[in-house]
Amino acid sequence: MIYLLTGTIRSGKTTALMQWCSQKKNVFGILTPDVKGERMFYNILTNEYFPMLAKPNEDALIIGKYNFSKAGFEKAINIILENSTKDNWLVIDEIGPLELKGEGFNSCLKQVLKNRSNKLIIVVREGLAESVCNSFGIKQASQKIISVEELKFLQI
Repeated sequence: MIYLLTGTIRSGKTTALMQWCSQKKNVFGILTPDVKGERMFYNILTNEYFPMLAKPNEDALIIGKYNFSKAGFEKAINIILENSTKDNWLVIDEIGPLELKGEGFNSCLKQVLKNRSNKLIIVVREGLAESVCNSFGIKQASQKIISVEELKFLQI
């Protein structure tokens, strides 16, 4: 089963996932928490934080008012792909407008979905779940939309 963790912007999706992951041993992937007001990537396996937003004059992926670090995304993608074939839970936070535009985790998610159809949690902003499923070919029979509250009951 592919789980789509949905909720509104700033509704605690990443915070809930960080708490959920901290109680498990076989969870890998990327989270995107805010640390001191700055959006970061977080490697679940190593507990490492690294920049998500581009610095001035750095190559960037631009969506709306945000300039995301291409180097940060490349590192996050490598972490996801390195862990995508292991028999564990894989978390990708998040799939949104950048990916629907063909950037960010777009090609990474396509590759992951070719190799696995279970133990996958994808964070998707509320209102984008249908577009994400259609864009990435996630069939209704193989996915379940869950809320932050329902995540607490998701068993390994």
